[in-house]
Amino acid sequence: MAGQKRKKNAMQRVPGKAGLVVGGGAVLGWGSGQIAAAWRLRRSGQIAEGTVVRNVRLDDSEYGPRWAPVIAFTDTAGNRVEFTPPSHGPGKGMTTGSAVEVIYHPDTPREAQVNSCSHLLLPGLVACIGGVGFLVFVAYLLLG
Repeated sequence: MAGQKRKKNAMQRVPGKAGLVVGGGAVLGWGSGQIAAAWRLRRSGQIAEGTVVRNVRLDDSEYGPRWAPVIAFTDTAGNRVEFTPPSHGPGKGMTTGSAVEVIYHPDTPREAQVNSCSHLLLPGLVACIGGVGFLVFVAYLLLG
């Protein structure tokens, strides 16, 4: 009886139980989608040599300004394409003028990415691990 009472108290302490499950599932789903997109890009993408042409200031935080690189490359059609990688942050900064390997789909060269594990796979893996960890935590609270 005491075990059921404790479980009932845990259920009452967790507001928005469905929202917690949906939130964890959404993070897991987003991460899985990122990994699948990286997999497709690695299988059927074109590789090109790009150059960091400048760094643009995104915003200011309490730790200082955040910067994102702008990378230019030439696609298979001979067009110059500039893009900012979707994944940027500490440890991923690139100096202006440095050469980077770029991977892109020939149909959508503006959606190019830097061809490295930290840019292609790391965001999806972190999201998947975080989503699974969050769902395990929620299950512990609900089933507890």
